Amino acid sequence: MMMKHMAGVWTPVRGVSIKNVGEGRFLFQIFHHLDMQKVLKGGPWFFNKHMLVLGAMGDGQEPEKIPLDIVPFWI
Repeated sequence: MMMKHMAGVWTPVRGVSIKNVGEGRFLFQIFHHLDMQKVLKGGPWFFNKHMLVLGAMGDGQEPEKIPLDIVPFWI
């Protein structure tokens, strides 16, 4: 449900692939760099009253090892 909803909200031009990688983590693969910038800069994002904490991955990195402990936003 969350995966379809967020893909619909973000509406990336070249699409998005979303996979559950366990422990409450999801891998969002966005296929165009401008779409990725829009998602990362457009937050914070919420689903069902829960904040989505996003982080960018580099080549060769494992999703489980990406630190997800900072979300910039205004109060």
